[in-house]
Amino acid sequence: MTTLSRTGWNQLKDIVCGVDKRAEIREPQVHLRNAQEFVMKVSAADLESLEETLDIMENTVLLADIKGAVIEIGAGAAVPLSKDEALRLINGS
Repeated sequence: MTTLSRTGWNQLKDIVCGVDKRAEIREPQVHLRNAQEFVMKVSAADLESLEETLDIMENTVLLADIKGAVIEIGAGAAVPLSKDEALRLINGS
């Protein structure tokens, strides 16, 4: 376990708790230490989006379905559905 000095703790607290207008518009914030990237702060929505993307990328069955759909669209074989038609298919009704 690493312990932080009082100065280190205050610096970390400033990074984590600091209010920055850029965070409100969802721009990642990179904090440097000794001219090296040290910490990156992203919005909760961006983190959730990244986690969802990683979940999709790890799901080989879902990726195969997506790739198959892209091939069908490229070949002109995909049938466009309305929102209601798609929801009926999803819900099995």
